[in-house]
Amino acid sequence: MTLCLTVNAQEKRYIAGISYGFQYKITDIWVGDPYNIWIDQTSSSIVEGFVYRRLSDLFQAGLYCDYEWGKFDVIGLPEQTAERLGLGTLWLGHYPDKWIQFQLGGYVGYNRVFVDYEDVDDRSGMDYGIVVGPAVEYRNFGIAIHHHAGFAWYPKDANPDEFTYNNTKFKVKLYYIF
Repeated sequence: MTLCLTVNAQEKRYIAGISYGFQYKITDIWVGDPYNIWIDQTSSSIVEGFVYRRLSDLFQAGLYCDYEWGKFDVIGLPEQTAERLGLGTLWLGHYPDKWIQFQLGGYVGYNRVFVDYEDVDDRSGMDYGIVVGPAVEYRNFGIAIHHHAGFAWYPKDANPDEFTYNNTKFKVKLYYIF
């Protein structure tokens, strides 16, 4: 029992870090009734904090909190601003268990969007998708470049009645293993 406790106490099981990323310009935002239009989002910036726990040598899961700010274009109107705050869970598998590795996983989160546009209400919804990209680790430090591809859905409980979009993000993640 002492040997088991000693080995597990020395094993590095946690990962904590920050990331900065962006979502490039997309045309896949649907705004429902009463507008029923597709709008363009210009590129936006994203800051994220995260913590994982290693569940095995090749798999980890954890929590994240991110904040995004950006602008969008509505036909015939000046550029508008929006902000998003998200909380969720993220899981990653990596292979091989070496200093350079390939990571693949997914995420599910809860978002709150704050829109600065006439009578459009702020709203809450969910965000889910996949994460893929390379990572390099040296001693207790790591850096990863991840591509997040997902879908965000905001239910019909506000004005306008529907708001959905496909989102594609790129993030550079710096992390510490302890």
